[in-house]
Formats: sequence, C-alpha cells, structure tokens
Amino acid sequence: MIPAWRPDGARIAWTAYQEGETAAQNEPVHVVELDLRTGKKRTVGAATDRELTYLDANRALVTAQTKTGSCVTIVDLRTGARTPFHPGSQPSVQPRP
Repeated sequence: MIPAWRPDGARIAWTAYQEGETAAQNEPVHVVELDLRTGKKRTVGAATDRELTYLDANRALVTAQTKTGSCVTIVDLRTGARTPFHPGSQPSVQPRP
C-alpha cells in the first residue's frame, strides 16, 4: 500500500484488499479514500483499480484493468466517470497543461 494524499491534504487514498471470514465477504483489490475531516471511507473507481494518484481535488489517475491489459485511467471523483488515458500501469503520468 502506497498512500496518496489529495493536494489539499483533506483526503488520503490507498490500494486495499479485504479477505472476509467467508469467500462472499472477500473484497478484491480496490482503492479506498478516507476523508480526514469526517472519518468516512469510500471506494473509488472500480474493483481491481489500484495505485491512485490525485490530479486535483476532483480527478485522480488509477491503474485499471481492461480487456487488453493495464491502462492508466482518469476517474472523476465527483461522478465516478472513467476516461482511459494511457496504456500501461504508471499512475504518475501527468497530462500536459
């Protein structure tokens, strides 16, 4: 787990996996975001997303799985909309201004 801090320091995200007491309670690899003001956690992106990097308070990059392999994907943190950005698995890739 490598945590990622949102630029304003209000939230932190990390890749997680949860093994439940039964197979039905297992959660695959996913990204968790913690709001430090409220203490509430939420899942960001889709199952098997990992390695979140914040672009700003409203957008993040994650490494997502596609039919053809890994793809760095932009996730809108408000709506959950996903936009493929770059094939591969390097979430530190930054768009050019």
